[in-house]
Amino acid sequence: MNLGISDYARLVRDRWWLVAMVTLLGVLAAVAVAMIRDRPVSASVDVQVPAYAARDGQSAQDIAVDVRRRVRKYAELAESEQIAAVVAHQLGVGMTADEIRSAVAALYAPDTAMLRLTATDPDPLRAVTIVQAVSMKVAAAGRADGLRPTLARLDDRPQARIVVLASAGVAGGVPGLIVGVFVTAWRDRRR
Repeated sequence: MNLGISDYARLVRDRWWLVAMVTLLGVLAAVAVAMIRDRPVSASVDVQVPAYAARDGQSAQDIAVDVRRRVRKYAELAESEQIAAVVAHQLGVGMTADEIRSAVAALYAPDTAMLRLTATDPDPLRAVTIVQAVSMKVAAAGRADGLRPTLARLDDRPQARIVVLASAGVAGGVPGLIVGVFVTAWRDRRR
């Protein structure tokens, strides 16, 4: 016995509650998976690299070049094996130096005196702890330059979480709807 579109429409109309229940189960399952999945969280610290006062014969361009050189130097230091090893040993968070290195990124715009250190980890507390420790080690290395790190902050993106959950709901709802229609047809055939 082959069912046509009108037969499926009649089944859905007569047993809409079964289709709705299976669709809702698909949506709930997909949202649950999206919520429990480890999603990396980022924490950041901004580090200001101050410019030195101009010396005799030094132009503003020379000062800017010097600041850019020092920002690049501290960015490389933040991502170095040396800092990662010290932070891994100091924190004892169960991460190796290589894992710390891969979790940390140092970003800077070419013409600024600001360096942003970011750590990414599924655990928000560990992300903050890592980036704060790295920034303190970089600031200690640049003590003569007067580096000033800010407090660590979580890079909160609640909109992204809503989009992930909505997408999961759709991704679970469509197959749930299809399965619901087929379950209804199967149950009707058995009668």
